[in-house]
Amino acid sequence: AATLETEILTSGTNGIPIYEISILTLRDGHPTGEPRAVIRSLRPLLDPVLSPRQSVLAFRTGERALKAMTLDGSSSLVVASEDVPFAAGASPRLAVLPDGRILFASMLISLPARAASIYPGAQFFLLDPAKRDAAPVAVAIKEGSLPEDLSTFAPSPDGRFVAVAEGGSDTVAVCQLATGEVRIISPSHAGWKSRMIPAWRSFRDLTFAALPSATAVRPELILWQADAPVR
Repeated sequence: AATLETEILTSGTNGIPIYEISILTLRDGHPTGEPRAVIRSLRPLLDPVLSPRQSVLAFRTGERALKAMTLDGSSSLVVASEDVPFAAGASPRLAVLPDGRILFASMLISLPARAASIYPGAQFFLLDPAKRDAAPVAVAIKEGSLPEDLSTFAPSPDGRFVAVAEGGSDTVAVCQLATGEVRIISPSHAGWKSRMIPAWRSFRDLTFAALPSATAVRPELILWQADAPVR
């Protein structure tokens, strides 16, 4: 917004970056009005996650504290004030499915760790918080194969599928969680890497960025459906 740009670029702020988490309302795929900032900070605001049922947002602050805040900005809560531990390298990703189960990507390791005790490749796991003593269950891949890097993924709104864009390449795959079937819907192209998370327009429409053909020189936004030609 012009107002925000003026505020950031004035001599008073001297070009200091301002981090914010904002909400933009859409109608029929088009923005309506200006984005509304839920929170602003001079420190980074990291890994925002929206509750699937409540108007609550969780995020990490620049001090790596974990906070939860209502979307109207009226109240907030510090969930963990100390440094929230995250593994080095790619940021961990997780999502909550409509039935309440948690979907996350990780590697299976048996401790004490030795070469033979590390599963060669990342897997998707499902965890049911309603079952107190239940362990995470690996999604058994029965057809096709997942990309090596599963750190960037997005589940479909109905929780049946998960789309993956491999960060180390530009491979895009879709996995059906119940059957373990994996489809590579956009293959890897030499020298290209994906930096965009796939987005579901609905439970069956997926959008992602990729080269439209092997001879293309620039990526495009592609709309994919399981039973229709890509656009």
